[in-house]
Amino acid sequence: MSDIRNAIENALSAMAPLIDSAVVSTSTVAASTVLTTATAHGLVSGLYVTLAGHTSTPTINGVYKITVISTTKFSIPTAVTVAGSGGTVTANLYAWENVEFAPVSGIPYQTGTLVRAKPDNPEMGASFRDRGFFQVDCVFPSQRGTSTAEARAELIRTTFKRGTTLSSGSVTLMVLETPHILPGYSAPGVFIVPVRIPYEAQITV
Repeated sequence: MSDIRNAIENALSAMAPLIDSAVVSTSTVAASTVLTTATAHGLVSGLYVTLAGHTSTPTINGVYKITVISTTKFSIPTAVTVAGSGGTVTANLYAWENVEFAPVSGIPYQTGTLVRAKPDNPEMGASFRDRGFFQVDCVFPSQRGTSTAEARAELIRTTFKRGTTLSSGSVTLMVLETPHILPGYSAPGVFIVPVRIPYEAQITV
């Protein structure tokens, strides 16, 4: 049922990022190239980011762990022989199941977990209705109040309003009910607000 997971994760990834993407101005010729952004990037050392649309030799578009130099400069451990320009940098702040992710202290992120319920069999045969919920945990730094985490949870609820349909591969699913925002709770160093997105998908075998 990877298509169910993909459909929901693709919609989550299309939402406004937790940290806005920044436009890349230049990259330098160096063993560890330094990239400069047009405005403050809001990143911190240790974050994984995705570079896209940047032109250089060799191409450096892809995922990297960065070292921040200033509010508009950071480096990646990759050599550039011809300086580049353009493109964007986006922080990778979605921790999906069984995918490598390294949270960084003080930076918010989201986790996603697919929870399946007992399938429904309205008629005899191999086809069935897959039901369950996809839980998104909005994880924000502790000791900073609840409003930012709760605002993210509300955005998720608005994005996945009741009746929303999502597709991936051969599967189309529907959001059955308004997503449920659960009470927030504290864990070491973070405050977490879970959101459950209930879904149903007709699986034809």
